Amino acid sequence: MPRRGTPRKQAGIDRRRIISYTKLQDAHKSARYWIVRPVTRLAKKPPRSEASARRPKPQSNDVEEILKILVFLYTENRRFTKQLAARASLTGPQLTVVKMLETMGDLSLSELSDAIRAQNSTVTGIVDRMEREEIVERVRSTEDRRVVRIHLTEKGQKLAAEIPIEPITIFRAALESLSANEAHDLLKMVNKISSRVRAAIVAGMGEQGEALLTKLDDGEREAANLEE
Repeated sequence: MPRRGTPRKQAGIDRRRIISYTKLQDAHKSARYWIVRPVTRLAKKPPRSEASARRPKPQSNDVEEILKILVFLYTENRRFTKQLAARASLTGPQLTVVKMLETMGDLSLSELSDAIRAQNSTVTGIVDRMEREEIVERVRSTEDRRVVRIHLTEKGQKLAAEIPIEPITIFRAALESLSANEAHDLLKMVNKISSRVRAAIVAGMGEQGEALLTKLDDGEREAANLEE
C-alpha cells in the first residue's frame, strides 16, 4: 500500500512551489493595498467657487462698525469743512480750491477740475465767484500764452494761511502713514466694495442707475451741491 503523499509527487506537484506561489500572491496583495488604495482615497480639490463659498462671512457686528466709521468719516468731513470755510467766509468747495492752489500752485481750469472731480463748467462758476471776491485771478502761463491758470491773489494767500488744515489733507496724511502692504490691501477692499455698490445701483435702478454712475464717473456735480 503506497504511503501518503506519493500521489502528489506522482502528479508532479511540488509543495515548495505551492508555498512560493502563495507568498507571491500575498506580496502582490500587500503591494496593491499600500500603493493603490491610498491614491484612490485622496479627496479631489474643491472648485474655486466652492472654496469661496466656504469662506466665512464677516460678523454682523463687524459690518455695523464699518458702516459707523464710514458714516462718521463722511459726515465729519462735511461738517468740518463747512466750519473751517465759514470762518473765512468761504463755501466748502472754495475752501478746497484755496488749499489746493496753496499746496499745488497755479492750476489750469482742466487741472483743477480733475483734482476736485467736477466738470469744467461747474468749476468755472466757482472760480468766477472767487475771482469777483478777489480770492483768485486768471493769469496767462509764461510757458504757453494759450494756457490760462488759476492763481491765488494776496487775499487768497492770506485766507489759506488762516486755515492751517483742510479735511482732505488730514485724510491724505492718515493714508500715507500706512505701510505699502496696508495701503495696497485697503485699495483692493475699497475697489471691491465700490464694484458691488455700483452693481447694486444698476440692479435696483436699471438705466437710471447706469446714467447716474456715468454722471459720477465724469465728475459732474451740481453747482448747488458744491456751493453748500
